[in-house]
Amino acid sequence: MIRIVVIGVACVVGTIACGAAAAADDASLGLSLAPLIGTHSEPTFRETVPAIPIPIVQARARVSGAELFVESFPASPAIVEGVGRQPRLSTNLTFLDGVVRGYALGDRLSAGIGGLVYNQATSYEPGGQVDASRVAGARYELGAGLLPNPSVLRLQVDLMPSLRGTIRTTLPFIAHVPDRPETGSQVEVQAIVRHVHGAFEFSYGARYVDYVAKFDRGGGLADRNCGVLPFITLAVHVGA
Repeated sequence: MIRIVVIGVACVVGTIACGAAAAADDASLGLSLAPLIGTHSEPTFRETVPAIPIPIVQARARVSGAELFVESFPASPAIVEGVGRQPRLSTNLTFLDGVVRGYALGDRLSAGIGGLVYNQATSYEPGGQVDASRVAGARYELGAGLLPNPSVLRLQVDLMPSLRGTIRTTLPFIAHVPDRPETGSQVEVQAIVRHVHGAFEFSYGARYVDYVAKFDRGGGLADRNCGVLPFITLAVHVGA
């Protein structure tokens, strides 16, 4: 599943990018900052996540009524949780998210399909345990413009009903720990306000994210991340 999603998104990116080079209505590159205000839960604890601004790189290319959108968090600072208690967690997280969407009714409505890949490594102290996982699955999207100019304020709902992966655990002095398959899902709702001035675009808003994963064996909670990410984004239009 992971390879299918990655290869599928890569093929779509290449196909649309080639078309965009010849006849793009518009294309842009941007950087977004989005701190998570929320909680992280595992079977034995629930912790408030430190609100570290997450840098998210975004790329967009549109040809007529079709658009490719890709965003990625390619490198992560350590997100430390549980300061002053045990266990203390330190997590590094990356993701790749891509969607091809189509617009209708003068851009008032949009729908898209794509994929999402998360990579995560969490270390637990004391003890030296490290859990590493990669989950991937399909992404489905619906969007709507809420003002007479539909590009100024948009509401977007993203559904990822099946994200599959495997947790691989390493422990000091233990040669092998069995892998633990997991299945998750994610719901994301965004409100986006955009202002374009010449070649520059400034946007802001908030996204609500609720990610839940359970172990395939036994059905117990593996991981839950839930919260709101207020964001600001600065983008440069390169195909206008």
